[in-house]
Amino acid sequence: MVEFWTDHFNIPLQDYLTEKTIDDREVIRKHSLGNFRDLLFASAQSAAMLMYLDNDVSDKEHPNENYARELMELHTLGVNGGYTEQDVVEVARALTGWTIQYGRDNMFVFDMNMHDTGEKMVLGVPMPAGRGIEDGLQVLDILAYHPSTARFIAQKLCRRFVADFPPEGIVQSTAEVFFSTGGDIRATMRHLLLSDEFMNAYGQKFRRPMDFVVGTLRVLRDGLDVDNTYVFIEPLEGMGQLPYAWHPPNGYPDVTDAWLNTNGLLYRWNVALNMALAGEGFAEGIALNLDVVIPQAGTVGELVDMVIERLVPVAYPPELRQSFVNLLNRNGDASAPVDDRLRRQYLPILVGLVIASPQFQWR
Repeated sequence: MVEFWTDHFNIPLQDYLTEKTIDDREVIRKHSLGNFRDLLFASAQSAAMLMYLDNDVSDKEHPNENYARELMELHTLGVNGGYTEQDVVEVARALTGWTIQYGRDNMFVFDMNMHDTGEKMVLGVPMPAGRGIEDGLQVLDILAYHPSTARFIAQKLCRRFVADFPPEGIVQSTAEVFFSTGGDIRATMRHLLLSDEFMNAYGQKFRRPMDFVVGTLRVLRDGLDVDNTYVFIEPLEGMGQLPYAWHPPNGYPDVTDAWLNTNGLLYRWNVALNMALAGEGFAEGIALNLDVVIPQAGTVGELVDMVIERLVPVAYPPELRQSFVNLLNRNGDASAPVDDRLRRQYLPILVGLVIASPQFQWR
């Protein structure tokens, strides 16, 4: 959920190191399983967000529409959520004066001298003249509890956890839970993760690079010793998903087409094989004892099945299983015995190939 909301309220780390570090701790991690309204309000008062989308310099003379637009398009209503260009203008006016001041705990401050105090109309709701921070607070409340927001968040959650194009039924029911609970993220996720659509979703999502790396570490964890975590920066960057490094405000893509390509697959295969080879050609600081991960097996067929069972919780196509048998025995004899030489020579390659296979890449 931290990764999901980090993408949803995307801010690149490189340009706002200190501010994004605070945002990660006080906005995303603090509220990732709490209430969406609290999360939205925290984000709207995040120095990193205000600086990234230029709201820190938005004043009554020159209202900046960057944050107002992304607030509705990406954070709440969605691009088809029913707002107009005039709503963007009015929200920008309502949020003038929401700026930052270094030396404060969270750096957020409301500057009345920068605020547009005139009348406003947001999504058909009138806002009287003469107010201050109340304008922005009311806008955030309107957006947090809007039906389009419930629909937009539900669609994104179902796309992340079920399928690129999830069934309409689960999107609608998830939106209803989100709306009826006032944006209770934990209740919404409980509904989604206990649904039949989620239970039957295996194989519909292509692992994003971060998911792939974490999944690889997870299945090898019993025999893995990692002294240098920085070793994963280069492969994640090469595969296109170094954490906090996405510069547009929409966050890393969450659909297969963004990741399933020749260069990405080649990088994944190399990572899988290098990890299985205990760091050879990968980096120093990684050691892997495959004897701890994969128990002893008497025959080639048993060893192949053991590797598949331990690394991937699904049945493999018989022809793919047989290709693994052929790798270990030229005659394709699954009953051939496994000696220490064969295990030492071929087990790392077999593990790497299973991790590189489609059955591991899709979840």
